[in-house]
Amino acid sequence: MGWIDAQGDGDWFVALRAAQLSPDWKGVTLYASASVDPDTAPHNKLVSTEMKFALMRQFLAGD
Repeated sequence: MGWIDAQGDGDWFVALRAAQLSPDWKGVTLYASASVDPDTAPHNKLVSTEMKFALMRQFLAGD
């Protein structure tokens, strides 16, 4: 995902999310990407990742 303007300037990011079912189908492990960027505070990365997981949990719960 990302953006590009009329001059061709922009930023692009990979937004990966995945879920793996346990062998007994009673549990799920969620994965979400988090880029390493020296200009972003670690706390902001944590908040961003928590938001990704919250949306994945809502989807899996059928909300």
